[in-house]
Amino acid sequence: MRSLSRVISSTQMVFTGLIACCFLGEDCGSCETLVVTLTLGGIIAVVQPEAIFGAAAAAEGRGTSYYFAAMVNVLGSVISSFGIVALR
Repeated sequence: MRSLSRVISSTQMVFTGLIACCFLGEDCGSCETLVVTLTLGGIIAVVQPEAIFGAAAAAEGRGTSYYFAAMVNVLGSVISSFGIVALR
């Protein structure tokens, strides 16, 4: 779980860019949109939720606490991104 935590935490800069686009009026072109899409797709590929991956993810025996921890980590990245944008 620690390596998953590092992967998800490193997405903080992506969320910072998104929030800056929304609240500070920063430019958000096609390159930024591609990076955000690839990053979020990467998170989904690492976490492998049962709703998308079906039986393959269920066979690994991941419980709800695994997905809860992943979502808390994503939420932490988003909240810290708001803090960075607020300081700007």
